[in-house]
Amino acid sequence: MFPRMSPMTRHLFVVSVLLAAQFGLLHADPPKPTPDVKADIEAIQKAMLAGRTDEEFIKKNGEKRIAEWRKAAETGSAEARFLLSRCHEYSIGLKRDGAVELQLLNKSAEQGFALSQVILAGIHLQVATDHDRAESFKWFRKAAEQGNAVGQNGLGLCYQKGFGVKQDDAEALKWYQKSAEQGHAMSQNSVGFYSSQGRVVKQDIVEAVKWYRKAAEQNFAPAQWNLGNAYSDGRGVKTDPIEAVVWWRKAAEQGYLDAQNILGFVYETGDGVKQDHAEAVKWYRKAAEQGHRLGQLNLGVCYSVGRGVKKDDIEAVNWIRKSAEQGLANAQSVLGYCYATGMGVKQDESEAINWLQKAADQGHPEAKAYLSKLKKP
Repeated sequence: MFPRMSPMTRHLFVVSVLLAAQFGLLHADPPKPTPDVKADIEAIQKAMLAGRTDEEFIKKNGEKRIAEWRKAAETGSAEARFLLSRCHEYSIGLKRDGAVELQLLNKSAEQGFALSQVILAGIHLQVATDHDRAESFKWFRKAAEQGNAVGQNGLGLCYQKGFGVKQDDAEALKWYQKSAEQGHAMSQNSVGFYSSQGRVVKQDIVEAVKWYRKAAEQNFAPAQWNLGNAYSDGRGVKTDPIEAVVWWRKAAEQGYLDAQNILGFVYETGDGVKQDHAEAVKWYRKAAEQGHRLGQLNLGVCYSVGRGVKKDDIEAVNWIRKSAEQGLANAQSVLGYCYATGMGVKQDESEAINWLQKAADQGHPEAKAYLSKLKKP
């Protein structure tokens, strides 16, 4: 029973009780606020826009932030579930556990969190079965349709490569463009590629360079490589070998293999830099040791002539062979010559013919000529 109140007072009292219950004002202890993970998510999104992963952020911040992320995840936060899944991925504060990681990602993705959808799409894409590619396409589309630039880039890739959907360059470019306009470096590089090749759109090298530059200035190595090539060839910009080297070096210092090899070449030739054979060998070696077949051949040639390094025919053949085994016709031809002449290996005509034939089958003119000479009775 209510104490004596006027009808209006009683009505207002009832309303106030209902509102208090609705907003939790009658709890003995006020609810703890959900820990704020917004800044963490924004930092990761910024890295992804520049074409990097979340690994650096998680490894740097995961251990000190994981307790807060756990609390937020317990309240059902999709963002926090994403962050915890990445801790499992990189073994930061949590044991690496693929099953738990996927469970967290799936929950977060089903809640509509775009970054989880993007990571889930990437995981499915790596499996490469038809089913997984279809799943990858599905999740990229969900993220893309929310306006997520990483998801738009992934969806563009699916259309470009025909992953989980019929190949469609026009649709690929549409999504790359949406992503690029949000500042996504990888998409900017892709838009530049489409413009340079004249695929879907009219060829426009100046437009291509504009997009390569946007991505390159975000430190995206493939775009730095492309911009360096533009300056080297004078395509879309005035030829400038010095500026070409500036951009190639930026890419090379990030481990981009083509750029490391070309940096070796410009030091060998003195094009855009002061000639320095030892520096050339240094860059060839960086590329070669990571499996770059042209870098391996170039390093082998340096050993064979003693340029920038002490002459060593055995070491020369070692690097030339690595390149030849990766199918580089020039290296196969040179290796054939080594066997024919006994340079760095025991002379062996049958091995010489074997390697020369491999190069000749790829249309290598010198290999064809030398092979014909060896086969003459």
